[in-house]
Amino acid sequence: MRGFLAVLLCLAAPLFPATFGTVVAPAGGAAYSDLALDESRSNLYLVSSSANRIDIYSLKQRGYLAPVSTDSQPIAEALSNDRRFLYVTTYANAIVDVIDLNLNQIVSRISLPSNPEGIAVGGDGKVLVSAVAQTGVTGNTLLIYDPASAGSLT
Repeated sequence: MRGFLAVLLCLAAPLFPATFGTVVAPAGGAAYSDLALDESRSNLYLVSSSANRIDIYSLKQRGYLAPVSTDSQPIAEALSNDRRFLYVTTYANAIVDVIDLNLNQIVSRISLPSNPEGIAVGGDGKVLVSAVAQTGVTGNTLLIYDPASAGSLT
């Protein structure tokens, strides 16, 4: 009978739920629109659109570090290939904020012809920005920013 109970418990074990990791409540109940993991620094960068900032969560310290302020209404972010810069699209100002992660501050602002939404960094280091098409204007909705060529925007 004991053997039967042991086998039954072993078979039923996968039915019991489990939580792995640590659940952490966002600062002030914030909601995030995007996140990026920087494994080299063990930081998680969280876009807080309502607070106009990037919250930084340290995986090593298991807590929040000082946030980085951005321009109005940040939407999305992407890490540079060398993990030195964080590119953040800010919808209301039609700007990409470039944050130097060694300094944790904005070091450059790239003006865009229309409001940006998504952002990604390619293997060549160029930054692809998707933007909202302006009503009545024929223009690009995909823009490429090349940090290697003096920050040109095409």
